Amino acid sequence: MVEIEIVDLPSLSSSPDDQHEYSSKSEKALRKSGKPYQFVPSACQICLGKATGHHYDVASCNGCKSFFRRVTIEKLQYTCQHDNKCYENRKVGGGGSSPKCRSCRYKKCLDMGMNPLGIQSELRKHSECSDDVENTSGKEIVVLPRIHEPPKSIESQITDLIQQLIILDLKTVAFRDCSYNPTTLPPLKDVVKDEVSIIGWADRLGPMPGWPLSQEEVVELRKPNAVPGTPRQYPPNVKRWPMYELLTVVEMAKTFDFFKKLSENDRYFLCRDTALMVSNLTKAFFCFESKNDEFLRPDGQNLPPSLSWLPAEVHHRLLKDIGKRAIASLFRLKLSKIEFLLLRAILLCNSAAPDISSEGRSTLTAERSKYTVGLLNYVLANHGPTGPGRFAHVLMVIDVLERQQKDQRDLNIYISLYRPKWLKIPLLDDVMLIC
Repeated sequence: MVEIEIVDLPSLSSSPDDQHEYSSKSEKALRKSGKPYQFVPSACQICLGKATGHHYDVASCNGCKSFFRRVTIEKLQYTCQHDNKCYENRKVGGGGSSPKCRSCRYKKCLDMGMNPLGIQSELRKHSECSDDVENTSGKEIVVLPRIHEPPKSIESQITDLIQQLIILDLKTVAFRDCSYNPTTLPPLKDVVKDEVSIIGWADRLGPMPGWPLSQEEVVELRKPNAVPGTPRQYPPNVKRWPMYELLTVVEMAKTFDFFKKLSENDRYFLCRDTALMVSNLTKAFFCFESKNDEFLRPDGQNLPPSLSWLPAEVHHRLLKDIGKRAIASLFRLKLSKIEFLLLRAILLCNSAAPDISSEGRSTLTAERSKYTVGLLNYVLANHGPTGPGRFAHVLMVIDVLERQQKDQRDLNIYISLYRPKWLKIPLLDDVMLIC
């Protein structure tokens, strides 16, 4: 019999309740039991009825929680008779009963971000508790044999792995586009110190209002600072994108199980040497999905605000030359969404990052191997005889990203010579290796 290795899937961590201030001291937001405080939301995000709490990462009622749990555990499949549109145009307090379509109800659960990993954790805890039950009644207890599921096939494991990456990407995009907009961010060491990810804040804060920005707002942002020598004042719906994109990558990394196995120093070294490449890949794929081969932000900006203290030729090289390299590679490859997600996971598990300990390197090597096997099997299944060549070309994007990061760091050392002394951007400086 062929022995099949069961892989550990990445999980999504819970997030603290503080919505307005980034803090590395998560213990302030915890009960004595060590669990985060919870609040009861008003409406179920699935059926719009009365919610009883956050179940599997989504505000929902007990009915929708039980439905999602039953369908996931029993692997039930349903078919919609109305083109999967049964839950469209429903509003909170709109009256009327919920649609009876179970296919659309389960789809709605997934669209809102319900996490199947929560069910796995729940079942695992129940199993552990049942092992510890003692017989104190003196009566004979009949213990039934535990039925173990047969090991999953490689194809099934890869399907589960891809599904978890899709769910994580939905949460990452929601965090990128949410109304959380810190004006300052702490150094990278402080960000990685807290193992709890804040990526779940997006569910509570909602999307950023006023996006996409109007053409007039974009033009106004490109104008030089009205008061030279002072920090530029941005509207409340404009993010400090270079820093916020790096923060998003770090918070996404915290949701992987392997990240918690690393020491604090290894987490710092890993993020220092991969966050910029992962950010560049994510931005490039956003442009590719938007069918735009030029620089583009999620808020609609196609160029960052101009900097009066930076020479125009340096600004132009950073955007038109270095900044577009990954975008051109993705357009040339016509990278699919699944290939992007697997490549991003491979890039994040960079066991070759300098200064990482031998234990951390072993952990990252095992994780990277898992996602590499997933990518290989995916391209072989979808590209047939050309699959091996496709696999090699997708991995070559990593070389493009490494060269892009090196040139960005070199250019930013030059930019730092022009940067005003009062301008402090610690998170970006840590990643750019600027002391």
